[in-house]
Amino acid sequence: MKRILFIFILLMGISQANDKDGISLGFELGLGEAKITESVDGYTSNNTVSFPLYGFRLGYVKYFGKLFGIYTYANFKDLFLSTKGDGYKKSEHIMSFAANIDFLLDFYNDKSLSMGGFAGIGIGGANIKAKSDGVSRSMSGLYTDLKLGLKTSYKYNSISLIASFPVIPTKEGDWKSRTNYTISLAYDYKF
Repeated sequence: MKRILFIFILLMGISQANDKDGISLGFELGLGEAKITESVDGYTSNNTVSFPLYGFRLGYVKYFGKLFGIYTYANFKDLFLSTKGDGYKKSEHIMSFAANIDFLLDFYNDKSLSMGGFAGIGIGGANIKAKSDGVSRSMSGLYTDLKLGLKTSYKYNSISLIASFPVIPTKEGDWKSRTNYTISLAYDYKF
């Protein structure tokens, strides 16, 4: 009974929302840079690598008046690299799963168009998988990031330019990975 009441209240809240509020589903494409440090037999190697990224987002947008809003969402991002050469094959995936909240501020509002900026934070988990010449390594850890961006929305569609700065590196023994930044474009459709 409690579940039915909760779903009813949730649906009533969604149907009472203004035209800028709603559930959104989207994807993200971009680039990121990571620094990977590994120590073997007293020798430390530091590699800084640029990775392409893709991701998916699902959340809810809620505005309080015409200018201020919040966007709460869950996302998955994967920075990946795969290289092959004469006698070697290497791949690396830096994946993160996070719950996020972005604080929205619209600079311009029209009947169907809005433009603005946002700042946000995300917290979740990271998983890093590397495979080199058949040898696999994996590590997991806490993931947090800070985000800044610009957003434009037209009716049910929005496009965001996002700069994300992960805060905590992922470590395991003699292996450490830190994503320095990611820059991406995101598309969201609001239902």
